[in-house]
Amino acid sequence: MKRVIKTILLVNVALLIQLASSDVFAQSYFTPRGLSYANTYATQSRGSDVIGWNPANLGYADNPGFSMNFGVIPFVPVPGMQFRNNSVTASWLNNYMLSGGTLSDSDIKDMLSVFPNDGWSFNPMMQARLLGMSFGHTAFSLDGNFTGSVVLPKSLLQVIFEGTQFDRPVNLNSFSSEFQAVTSLAIAHGREVEIPYVSDYVENTYVGGGVKLLGGIGYMGTDYVDGAITFTTDSITVNGEAEAKYSLFGYGLGFDLGIAADINDRMKASVGLNNLFGFISWTDDYTETFHYKFNLNTDTLDLAEADGDSIIDQSLKIEDRQDAPGFTTPYPAYVVAGFQYDLFSNLRLFANYRQGFSDKFDSSVIPRVSVATEYRPVSWFPLRFGMAVGGNTGFQWGSGLAFEFPHYRFVLGVSQTGGFFNYSNGFAFSLGQELVF
Repeated sequence: MKRVIKTILLVNVALLIQLASSDVFAQSYFTPRGLSYANTYATQSRGSDVIGWNPANLGYADNPGFSMNFGVIPFVPVPGMQFRNNSVTASWLNNYMLSGGTLSDSDIKDMLSVFPNDGWSFNPMMQARLLGMSFGHTAFSLDGNFTGSVVLPKSLLQVIFEGTQFDRPVNLNSFSSEFQAVTSLAIAHGREVEIPYVSDYVENTYVGGGVKLLGGIGYMGTDYVDGAITFTTDSITVNGEAEAKYSLFGYGLGFDLGIAADINDRMKASVGLNNLFGFISWTDDYTETFHYKFNLNTDTLDLAEADGDSIIDQSLKIEDRQDAPGFTTPYPAYVVAGFQYDLFSNLRLFANYRQGFSDKFDSSVIPRVSVATEYRPVSWFPLRFGMAVGGNTGFQWGSGLAFEFPHYRFVLGVSQTGGFFNYSNGFAFSLGQELVF
């Protein structure tokens, strides 16, 4: 039984890591350029890329007259995906799961030490930019995004790797999950203005605003899980209950505000408030709660020989299903402040500060600080690199390059969280193309 569970876990971890190597584009508005800078992108964003960063950047004169962003083929979205977890790295897999050797008790203890006491959490994210266009100082975007989180109890992982402890229940209460899928139709505009007193200290000032019309596709979350698994020498017992909430077809709204400035011919600064008052309202017409009961008592031989689907059908029952009142979930707001210094004509330095206002749906109230640089050995070939600490990702680094011609741009970015290469716990790869006139 232990070997079967271990194999299933390994296969799922491998699949999730492969999933993370896809194009990334989440509610945090990662773009290929932003990813290259480890999301130190507040002052550089232009065109439809300003959405999610700072709409005031649309006031700059270097915005294109017309631009359109796309993945591989115009108007055909390429879903972007990212997977991040709080514990497992490629090095961990190589050392403990793929080594081919026998793990000692000390090895197993070290292997489990990477998981925090509150459980193994992982955060899948996906977004497809259906349309991204700008016309001078106005930009539009249509996105679909999916964010979520799952937490598995550490006690369950201990059973998988250390084996069963007879007559000692494995508590499942710390299991939780929450997912939300939303479409966002955004429009933003920016322009240059003169602000009394501010103009005495900066050369140019820009302000901007945007609005997002949000459509909720679906929501699912567990309200609670209360249960345990008990092992004896010849049987396994699973008892418990859980309550989950589901909803379809919500609606909502969010606002973006920003200000940016040319301090002098070498320095820029900006502050953007994104998703201000953002929310999704899920109506009671399509909201239900489910009360589940799970009860399984079988000997280990029957469990090893039984079909998995039949075990689930026998043990998991819907005890109660009823309509529920509507509710509201946040479309999390955050502030991003940026500073840019052009050291030379072909070398620029950047710094950002990011602060979320909630810990929901890939947002974090923990401040995030990042720095980045861009070097152009020739004008059409920028090389980018950035690093960040804080937030919900901890350490992050990013790197990328682009080919920028008069009317066509190809941009590539990669990033890792938690560490470098085999010691990272998340990986992202993103590419994009842009037509510019």
